[in-house]
Amino acid sequence: MKSCRSQVVIPLNIFEKDMNKIIIIANLDTGQGMSGGTRIYFEFIKKISESIEIVFFGSRGTIRRIQRENVKDVTFVETDKHDISGLKILLDYFYHSVTRLFKGIWVSLRYSLNKEDHYYVYASSDFWADFFPALILHLRYRSITTLITPIYLFAPRPGTGYDGKQIFSIKLLLYYYTQQVMMFFARRYSDAIFVTYEPDAQRLRELGFTKQPHFVIVGGIEFSETAPYVEKREKEYDAVFVGRFHPQKGIYQLLDIWKLVVQSRPDAKLALIGNGDLDIGRYIADFIDRNNLKENIDTLGFLDGTMKYSLFSKTNVYLNTNLYDAGGMATMEAMSCGLPVVSFDFPNSRSMIGGGVLWAHYLDVQDFANNILMFLEDPEKARSFGLSAREDMKKYDWSVTARRMVGYFEKADRRTR
Repeated sequence: MKSCRSQVVIPLNIFEKDMNKIIIIANLDTGQGMSGGTRIYFEFIKKISESIEIVFFGSRGTIRRIQRENVKDVTFVETDKHDISGLKILLDYFYHSVTRLFKGIWVSLRYSLNKEDHYYVYASSDFWADFFPALILHLRYRSITTLITPIYLFAPRPGTGYDGKQIFSIKLLLYYYTQQVMMFFARRYSDAIFVTYEPDAQRLRELGFTKQPHFVIVGGIEFSETAPYVEKREKEYDAVFVGRFHPQKGIYQLLDIWKLVVQSRPDAKLALIGNGDLDIGRYIADFIDRNNLKENIDTLGFLDGTMKYSLFSKTNVYLNTNLYDAGGMATMEAMSCGLPVVSFDFPNSRSMIGGGVLWAHYLDVQDFANNILMFLEDPEKARSFGLSAREDMKKYDWSVTARRMVGYFEKADRRTR
């Protein structure tokens, strides 16, 4: 199936010298859903694939997703032929991560590089199944490879959750300590680190990442693709949320917020776009039942592209309830469609989004609900904020982001430093 998305070719003069190539390792990706890190490599490939040779390590499901976008001139290396139907519980995540780790390492040990060329090896995430296959390939061919490692999210410290409150979670403990191991090797062998926010770059320096450069990759949007959806259509929803149903996205706070909104506006309707693990899905369904919100909340699953943008055009307000990361690209897409935003106020969000936002005190669900009601009760204010939001997003067009990333790849190269 061919994509209707226009392919913008990015001139990559820096990659023409010395026969440079890019290897992207997205071994952990299931080919379903779209995390921020996945979106970054996914859109980057589409922008540069006709200008430079790309080798992509990934599972059959992930490779198929890229092929559906009609991306040309990519060499695919299949690391796992098995498609993943869904990761519902902790044991699923553990099994998936371990099996993909060993399969990825096996492929990296067997794959041969041309010693006459130079390769930028990009691990699509800091999880072991992506990082260690990339590291092994780099160590095997260290003289002809540049290793680029993203750390797009720092794990919460042991004993705390994404909201900073004390919590005991085996999953969070595993996340923290596996990331610490990854960081040990990244400090020694990575040639550059990509982060999502400027505050995280400062945190890296404090953690001892001093020998390699750090680059902020905010992500981006297809600005021209969202243009048809700026003009608002007949409303179906008062507000929309996009993201994984996960504690770091503030999903529990979101439900409490919408309950408060409905108390003031009984006909208010919220669209939830995304998916999550089985326990959170059950919690959402139970919360809706217990609070008689079946007419006020629709769970729509994962939507992308024009389906998502079309829903934005039928909605009044976008809700960014993220507690730990900024929820950046989904929020930017909504803003580029002219939606005003209500967001919790914390540094990562402030560093990414500016105009068009009403900021609620961090974790204050009543303040958040009041800001939503302010937009719903004042359509002209909402329209004005929405226009400001779209204007603010021009700097994040994917063509701009791709060019910026190209420059970062060059600066990461040890041969140019």
